[in-house]
Amino acid sequence: MIVFITYISSMAQKPVEQTGSTTIATTDITRKQPATTATQSETPTAHGALEASATAIGSSAETRARSKLDTIRLEGPLEELTLKLLDSRALGLSTYVPSDMVAESTSSAEGDRLSIYAKYAGQPDKSRAILVFARPKGVKATVQEMATQGVQFAQTDGLIVSERLATDAKRYTVPGADQQREFDLDRINGQQHIVGSLEIFNNGERTFEIRIQYPLEYKDGFPQRAHKVINNIIWLGQKGKNSVAPELISKANAAR
Repeated sequence: MIVFITYISSMAQKPVEQTGSTTIATTDITRKQPATTATQSETPTAHGALEASATAIGSSAETRARSKLDTIRLEGPLEELTLKLLDSRALGLSTYVPSDMVAESTSSAEGDRLSIYAKYAGQPDKSRAILVFARPKGVKATVQEMATQGVQFAQTDGLIVSERLATDAKRYTVPGADQQREFDLDRINGQQHIVGSLEIFNNGERTFEIRIQYPLEYKDGFPQRAHKVINNIIWLGQKGKNSVAPELISKANAAR
């Protein structure tokens, strides 16, 4: 069972490529493993693992607030936005998410996933998604391997993928990222035009993929929210840049 979190505050992320078959549902961009493969069944993260709480940043006196106010600019003046704290112990990250979005977290033998969606009529809109994926801790993957996998899955979903040059300005700059590679995503599916970005990078001992995608009609609003999620990332105990030592995580956070 998947746990959805509307903070007290995907498209689910894909699994690592298997030797067995994988069914791709491109309409909601959700990937499902064959029911016959028992070892690939996903175990939802407990609700508490995604709840907002205080996370220590530099010392026991410095914590991340459960929520904070920020602003985004759409077409006119700045608009106020409430951000809620979101911690994922499986992926080892902490960030802030707009309060009008929802998240789900799953872990399996293939890896750890965090899927953040916009809401429509109170339900997750999987066409507007921020999807974070990494292979399980201890399973090594190079940036090249993850990029190849990410591109293949995006192409399977009907997306046209093109890598941005190293000299191009980054659409999204991930805090603490090493060897970041960025790909533009584009797809016209009937009357719906999907665009987005694929980010592949290292942090510490793990390699991550972040996939951002949304209908072109939401180009004023969703990318700005995605930037808030990504720009607020702090890594928890990854031994990489912009990382916090595990012992500095507050007792309230570590006890979850």
